[in-house]
Amino acid sequence: MSEALEIGHRIGLVEHVATFEPMISTVCSPRHVFVGRDAELVAEPTEFDEGVYE
Repeated sequence: MSEALEIGHRIGLVEHVATFEPMISTVCSPRHVFVGRDAELVAEPTEFDEGVYE
């Protein structure tokens, strides 16, 4: 299991969803997309603005 300390959750299963390059033949910078499942709150978040967008 891996822990995401910034958000205070422990993540169970992590699955790879996709890998892609947003600017093919311009920049070699693959992006890897993962999804985490079975999250459980284990501590208070250390980053209070994590995931907050205005």
